[in-house]
Amino acid sequence: MSLDLLPPADAKELLRKLIGERVDADEQAASELAKLCAYLPLALRVAGSRAAADPGVSVSDLVHQLADEQRRLRRLGNPDDPPTNVRAVFSWSYRGLPDEAQRTFRLLGLHPAAGQTTDVFAVSVLLDTDLDSALEQIELLQRRSLVARGADGRFGMHDLLRLYSRELVEKHDTSSGRRAALERLVRAYYGCVNHAFDRQNHNNPMVDTEYLRTWRQSTPDGVEAVDMASSPTSWFATEQGNLVALVQAAADNELELASRFATSLFYFLEIGGHLADWRRVEEIGERTASSRADRARSLRNRGRLAMIGVLAEQERLKAEDEPAQAGSCEQAITLLEQSRDLYHAEYLEHGRRHARAGEATTLRELADAYRLEVDQNAPDDTIQKAIAAYRAAEAVYVELENENGLASLRLALGIAYRINGQDDEAEPCFRASLDYGASLDDRGKARHGRLKGFSLRRLAELRRDQGQFESAVDLYSQCAEAFQHDVNDPNSRAHALAARGRVQKQLGDIVAAARSLMDAYELLIQRPLGENDPEAKIVDEWLSSLEDQPNDEDQ
Repeated sequence: MSLDLLPPADAKELLRKLIGERVDADEQAASELAKLCAYLPLALRVAGSRAAADPGVSVSDLVHQLADEQRRLRRLGNPDDPPTNVRAVFSWSYRGLPDEAQRTFRLLGLHPAAGQTTDVFAVSVLLDTDLDSALEQIELLQRRSLVARGADGRFGMHDLLRLYSRELVEKHDTSSGRRAALERLVRAYYGCVNHAFDRQNHNNPMVDTEYLRTWRQSTPDGVEAVDMASSPTSWFATEQGNLVALVQAAADNELELASRFATSLFYFLEIGGHLADWRRVEEIGERTASSRADRARSLRNRGRLAMIGVLAEQERLKAEDEPAQAGSCEQAITLLEQSRDLYHAEYLEHGRRHARAGEATTLRELADAYRLEVDQNAPDDTIQKAIAAYRAAEAVYVELENENGLASLRLALGIAYRINGQDDEAEPCFRASLDYGASLDDRGKARHGRLKGFSLRRLAELRRDQGQFESAVDLYSQCAEAFQHDVNDPNSRAHALAARGRVQKQLGDIVAAARSLMDAYELLIQRPLGENDPEAKIVDEWLSSLEDQPNDEDQ
């Protein structure tokens, strides 16, 4: 019997043929029912037959009945009629497999993320075997329609097969064997995340360098799995659903690495704007933190998360004469001060370099929080407090010879100097961070593309405020290019293009200004709210204001 799936529209049409107008009466529920049936014709027919046998049952009723994963397979079939029993049909394909292929199918049930795909490396980790052997087993399952291979070469199984494989692994494999396989997977993904983090932001103090050094030597297949992606951010985007689900599984099974794994995802979740997932994993990291080092890292991450809203408010595009909305970093400061003290105690007791690096990073984050508390129109003693904290973190980074930390800190220190009216001190800071970010790594790419982009932006703002508009336009152009080619960050690119357009308007080049603003607008409407995006609306207003402006060439 074929286990091939239908396209969603065809699955819904099949339901319509089976139960008629009840599908049209609740299209949303019908779509959800088709999804719960994994678009599998057999499951759709079973569900449709149940509805046809009872005219009083609505589509929403069926959705409610199948929503419980623990009972879904039982409700999709009659045990006395195997050809119409989803579990029985799956068992025919499973029982015909060799022992190792059966084991492979069962262990795939431990992969916790519903609706996600996986690569051969992850399967090899589950099986504790090499890539070739894992691929051989996966291809055998593929021939039996128990897994599907996508155009990207990754493998997956629909939710009903996933539930069936989970039933089997819990029935046939020992608890110790299941735990060992899950722990291998967590350790492998933890290594992959740190490797991707280091590739994206080389020598960042928050990378677990001790673990990564050993992992890279012992797990070259994992290194290759990350490096084969077009970029570290692309790898993370593909694996994000798996990673977040695996963090939960690690916590549920009380694995030793649970807290460290949970708190390792922060960087990519922050730059990708995935705040809901970030909050979720940080809650798990806090709950599972047992050691002082784990608690310090959790506090640091939650402190960073607490000030993201204030930072976003200061960074967003604003309409002319729109007052800046004040935000408080009080919670962030409290968390970061606690983190700093724990890291310092950890360093004093054990002398670990990683604890010292964590202390430096937390000091820098604390300085950021102080800086964000400052009224930029009326700086007070708080900005001096921020500068002093940056200097304290700088001293530790110098001690550790951590160029990455120093470069990132100097960008932030330059911003603080500008708030304090010290432009002469700010520019060398921006130049130093740009020099590091734009330097090439061993692959011929910018060592820190995001730092390069933000350094160029701050230099452009400095030139703009100094009235050097042509220089500002050039720097904004370089900034926009960095956020397109060195790192894929369409939001920051849109901000750079919008700022360039505003300066071009001041130069009287209305055609160029309109082009820059339109490019920014096109990027901003790609976000979830489309044309209703608040920043897109602001740029649209700026575009409208150009209509009555004479172009410099026309004067």
